[in-house]
Amino acid sequence: MKIFLIIAAALTVLVFGVMGFFTYQAAFARPHLGEETRFVVKPGEKLPELAARLEAEGIIVSRLAFLFEVVREHKVGQVIAGVYLADNTTTAKEIIRRITTGDALSRDLQITFPEGFSAAQMALRLTEAGLPGEAFLGLVQKPDPKWRTDHAFLSSLPAGASLEGFLFPDTYRFAPDATAEDIVTALLDNFGEKLPEGLERDLKMQNKTLFEALTLASIVEEEGRTETDRKMISDIFWKRLASGQPLQSDATINYIHGTTKDQSSYADLESTSPYNTYKYAGLPPGAHLQSPASSLLRQPSIQPPIRTTIS
Repeated sequence: MKIFLIIAAALTVLVFGVMGFFTYQAAFARPHLGEETRFVVKPGEKLPELAARLEAEGIIVSRLAFLFEVVREHKVGQVIAGVYLADNTTTAKEIIRRITTGDALSRDLQITFPEGFSAAQMALRLTEAGLPGEAFLGLVQKPDPKWRTDHAFLSSLPAGASLEGFLFPDTYRFAPDATAEDIVTALLDNFGEKLPEGLERDLKMQNKTLFEALTLASIVEEEGRTETDRKMISDIFWKRLASGQPLQSDATINYIHGTTKDQSSYADLESTSPYNTYKYAGLPPGAHLQSPASSLLRQPSIQPPIRTTIS
């Protein structure tokens, strides 16, 4: 009986010691952050996953102390998604206060889509941020017909074509509960705002559509490494299209196979995908990555025609 009491006492001391240690860590341990740092709490993120990520990012010193303090303060289930700030004076206890009261820099999630991202890469980035990436990709691949009415620049989009190429690469801020439709609409609205004035008119005068120009631009952007290269490649490709020759672009072959090869193999070229520009003449069914509308003006065959005034 005496041994049992000793063991029970020892365990009690141990438990209270651990609890005291975690309480101290949560209240006084500070991260080693060199400067003020932003961190994101994702919508629907589980508390253990959040704690592990914050520890890995150096925002908190101990995930165990963090989790213990959340439970001790009865704040499980009260975490609010958003973008928050921390520095080397911010304790775990203060982090908990901020993320459970919504003391955020912004509840919106900042997402950056670099130039050259495909819709699939955009979807993955959205998913990683806790947004509906899969639903977004579904809408891109099967656009809502109403977008043609809402956005005049989609008038040349062929039936069955995706929105690839029309999703302007930029930095966006989305509400944590943003829907896939909200996200697609934001990207299309931005494309419309950034579309160079008079571009569609100038393309029409050259018997080209915006859809065709964007499709080729997405290929040229990946084929060329420099502005000089891209201008030369663009001119060659437009001439091939005019003469009925296949484009023979390795960029489209890479798109089919999900590769980044500089030169396709014979096996790669056997693909029957409509994106195989070695096998099929003309443009593929659509763009395969996002290029800013302004990049079209870098291509010599899409320069506005010279206008003369007859007096």
